[in-house]
Amino acid sequence: MNTPAEFIMKCQEAIRRHKAGDWSLKRAAVAIAPSRYHDYPFDTSAHPMLYYVADLAFAIADDFDPDDRPGSNADNWQLLVEIINDYVSGNWHSTCWMLSATYGKYTSNKIVHSYGVVMRRQNGETHIQTSNNDINRAISDVVRTLNMRQTDERYLQNAAKLMPGRINEYTLLSVDVEEHLVS
Repeated sequence: MNTPAEFIMKCQEAIRRHKAGDWSLKRAAVAIAPSRYHDYPFDTSAHPMLYYVADLAFAIADDFDPDDRPGSNADNWQLLVEIINDYVSGNWHSTCWMLSATYGKYTSNKIVHSYGVVMRRQNGETHIQTSNNDINRAISDVVRTLNMRQTDERYLQNAAKLMPGRINEYTLLSVDVEEHLVS
């Protein structure tokens, strides 16, 4: 399976066959997310709703739910069906874009301390979270230079490019920008 459209068709077929009684819940979930290594069943990027559907199917297929929560696989299946129906009907769930970064302090070529940074942007509003005041100030300075009228995705992509490589004794180790469902 390569495209989100093919993934949707596979989901609809699994839903139909489970509803008709042809497939058990687990068999239908395996048909949607067959990988034991939790690789997503599409090669291109997709709306976060589809990643969530794949996550739900994987959890049902591998029966990750603890025994003390009876019915949770059935609840997850119902949620999966609702998300697919919403996606197909164009009722897409709200999302936000998030930039996540890690700054680390080295001593003798080993990381001895690190701080995480999360910058969330939704509908033009930006929120920065980190527990280090110096990092917060440095990133806030970068944010002030960006054009606020950019799309949320482009805004954070540009912020990622402009992240300081070093803030005091902390070095930028990683930075990533992804779209997430809003719960």
